[in-house]
Amino acid sequence: MANITNAMSLSLPTISYCIVPKNATISITIPQPPEIQVIIWQYIAGTFCLFGGSTNLVLIIIILRSPQLHRGAGILVSHLLACHVAYFAVLQPFAIARIIAVTHLPRITELDCEFCRFQHLIIMSCVFLVGWTEALLACNRIVGVFFPIKYRLFDRPLVHGCSLTLGWLLTLSLTLPPVFNYHASFKMGPVGNCFYVPESAIAVSWLSFNVYCPLAIATASSVLISVKFALSHVTGRQQVHPPPHAARANNADRMGPRVPSQSGMSRKQARMSRMLITSFLVNFVCQLPQFLFAATGMTSRYPLLSLWAVCCMMLQCSCAPVTFLTLNSDYRKQFAELLPSFLRHRMAGHNLQQPPSGTSTNRRPIE
Repeated sequence: MANITNAMSLSLPTISYCIVPKNATISITIPQPPEIQVIIWQYIAGTFCLFGGSTNLVLIIIILRSPQLHRGAGILVSHLLACHVAYFAVLQPFAIARIIAVTHLPRITELDCEFCRFQHLIIMSCVFLVGWTEALLACNRIVGVFFPIKYRLFDRPLVHGCSLTLGWLLTLSLTLPPVFNYHASFKMGPVGNCFYVPESAIAVSWLSFNVYCPLAIATASSVLISVKFALSHVTGRQQVHPPPHAARANNADRMGPRVPSQSGMSRKQARMSRMLITSFLVNFVCQLPQFLFAATGMTSRYPLLSLWAVCCMMLQCSCAPVTFLTLNSDYRKQFAELLPSFLRHRMAGHNLQQPPSGTSTNRRPIE
């Protein structure tokens, strides 16, 4: 690992938004980290951007094409996937380019640190919006499983819109103050990645709340739903309690409009709950290295570890659409309908570019 203390004098004046001590007028060369690690990370991160961005975008298209999927909690899922697409397709490529430039040149200028400061505002906001959106999906599952009678009152666009607004306000209350150096700041590290640097107990407390509160909600939801499903499996009872009018609605099905059966509702709730539990397990596995690195301070001693922590976040965002497609038959059905339609459009466009079968573009002139 690179030793960032060599060839540097800690007595030099520092630039405000650089963690590494720098002269305010000239760039001082820093030791170049092992180039092979940065190159490997570059290709892995680029692969995640291509795969994660495309799969999340495809799933957004599937949700928007299906009226059934973009109703209710589909608003939350679409918001989560949109944050993933922005992270992979817009934000992370610029971060990768900056890290490559800083580690290969190798130097850090005041302009690099200033640009990193504003870029990390958007990246950090996107990451915390992902966390709060997953917490809102966990709350949605808790209501659907434990309070099915009240679920329709909770599963409304107005409720989801207000919930997302609250998530945005909580996120911006954390990420905007560092822009004005209020209790915290954004600074660039020795390998070109940016960090949130709290400068007061208030900033530390608010950062902890935004990190651990969504994680606690998702954990509690997954544990409670898992326990309920386990007890339901042991006792043989339904996983979702039927409302009192369910029997009457099913009996009236022969004479009136068709009402979805309770068993179908239970299966749908079970699928959504399995998706939540699987997403939580994947997120926990991906976030655990990041918590360990932060708790032990290893990223300050070994700066390149912070790059691999970014890969953990990329893996987490890439697994979300795979989880939805794997565990939800509605998403798979829409994907199966979307793919042939896309191929037909491609083939139709290709046929239009070709000349008719009875003509030839290379006819010989008549003599």
